[in-house]
Amino acid sequence: MFGPLTFPHESKPDNNASPSTDNVEEVVCILCPERCPSHNELLTHIFVSHKLVIADVPLIADLNLYLEYWRVKLRQVDLSHICTGIQMNGELYHLLSDVLPEDKMLRDGLHIKRLEKALVQQELERTDTSYSAQCMFCRHDMGPTRVHYINHLSEFHNVQLGAPDTLVYVDKLLAVVQRQVDNLKCLFCERTYKTRDVLKEHMRKKGHKRLNPYNEMYDQFYIDSYREMDRSWKVHLKCLFCERTYKTRDVLKEHMRKKGHKRLNPHNEMYDQFYIDTYREMDRSWKVQ
Repeated sequence: MFGPLTFPHESKPDNNASPSTDNVEEVVCILCPERCPSHNELLTHIFVSHKLVIADVPLIADLNLYLEYWRVKLRQVDLSHICTGIQMNGELYHLLSDVLPEDKMLRDGLHIKRLEKALVQQELERTDTSYSAQCMFCRHDMGPTRVHYINHLSEFHNVQLGAPDTLVYVDKLLAVVQRQVDNLKCLFCERTYKTRDVLKEHMRKKGHKRLNPYNEMYDQFYIDSYREMDRSWKVHLKCLFCERTYKTRDVLKEHMRKKGHKRLNPHNEMYDQFYIDTYREMDRSWKVQ
């Protein structure tokens, strides 16, 4: 049995910091004092050193809070009493997943917490009438609301960022778009051009005055992303040959057809295990030794 979930104390968040782009300094292992410089290195550490696997990490709404919860919990309860045991390569590993009711409740709670935070931020942005900025294209002063700026971009410059009611963390979104324009990079195809005039002409001719729908980085700026429980903001469809990622199967299939990429990447050593010649070569090397 377990009681109500309690999250560690949080410092007051930066309202314009969207959750998927928060910087991580150091992460402490949930089972030992080891400190890792990133989440990926921490996950590798707990797998190698503690034989612990955390399932579906990209779907966890706030990985820092998730790790902190289990760090506290596992001081009180042994890992084997909580996790599912799985055999891999003759060794026992532990799996922390939402099969465990406590873990599912934690993940669901973090998702709701993230959604509530996004909704509060969206309401603040809607009602704030003290907003002031300069248009990145015509340099006119924008205000007194963010909606005014978004509508101005759409009506006067045909730059489509989305309906104002669908957006959240708008300041950060506009900063990202501003940086793209300053770096002379097309918003849609993301190619770089030599001058601002050449960029503007390209975007006008190609109809590229909108965000790249296949760049999952932009998902964090749309409120619907926070409503979907299984939203990972990660692309899972990958070309077999070049390993570029795509959001839809149709786009991926068209890419593979046009580029002739309907074959495996010969430089990816992961595929070696599926070819009998690999084992013949290993056998020959063992005999030589």
